[in-house]
Amino acid sequence: MRYVAVSSNCQTGGLVACLKDLFPHDQVTALPLPWPFDAETHAERFAQQLDGHDFWVTIVPADACTRTVERIPRFRPKVLRIPAIGFSAFHPDLCYAQDKTSGALTAHHYNSAIAAWSYRNGLSPDDAARLFDHQVYADLGYLDQWAAGRGLMQQMFQAAGLEAAFEGFFRTIQRSGCFMHSINHPTIFVLEQLSKIVAGQMGARPEQLARPLTVRDGLTDTVWPLYPEVADALSLPGGNLMWKAGATHYLEGALEYVRFSFDEYARQGIAPENLQILHRDLGLLDRVLGQACGRPA
Repeated sequence: MRYVAVSSNCQTGGLVACLKDLFPHDQVTALPLPWPFDAETHAERFAQQLDGHDFWVTIVPADACTRTVERIPRFRPKVLRIPAIGFSAFHPDLCYAQDKTSGALTAHHYNSAIAAWSYRNGLSPDDAARLFDHQVYADLGYLDQWAAGRGLMQQMFQAAGLEAAFEGFFRTIQRSGCFMHSINHPTIFVLEQLSKIVAGQMGARPEQLARPLTVRDGLTDTVWPLYPEVADALSLPGGNLMWKAGATHYLEGALEYVRFSFDEYARQGIAPENLQILHRDLGLLDRVLGQACGRPA
């Protein structure tokens, strides 16, 4: 029996389940990462936990991995680095936001940039819902993010030393359709394919890698919709405006989602002027959404 530790982000549970399915006689366990992982602060504790393992599957950067493993006095694992899967082309409106006064993220970490901008600018829910429109999406660049998303994922594979595996991996997951539940939550099919790359490095036989896995998808509590116009731009069937904001909480249509978002911001005591949209071109949002609602920036 071999001992395998997996330290990733929200991918950890799915990867552990997949590797257990691929190697039922090995002991595969999750070793949660503090975030952000800092080798100077966390390496000693991780070294103690990794002592005696055969493999460490992790998203930790190479230099931090080296500093951690060098602290292990007895039996050092082989480090198998993997990318943290992220892809925004299916869900280009999804963003993070915080209360500028406290720095705290919104209670529901996922936000619509359109809805958040509308709250900041004092729009009514009805006016905000009307901004969920093909022309707005086009002007914001939501309909042509595939190449950028693919390129970023390829860079992540390259950084993990898996550049040679990327093309085959991406072609496979692309054929599955919308392979993300959100910008950073891949479907279990994606994690199965990533785990098979790892399994190959661990010596899996071809027949093991060819076997379909039977693993439950653990990242379906929160699911961002694939907007119909985005689906059409990506030549994908369907598309919808059905948000899943918890295991049993569904929001149907832009107006219901916007009302929910506005209520949540108010419940947290976030004044419109204090809702800060993160990692977005605010000038672009002001220009496009301001013009669309008749309020040029």
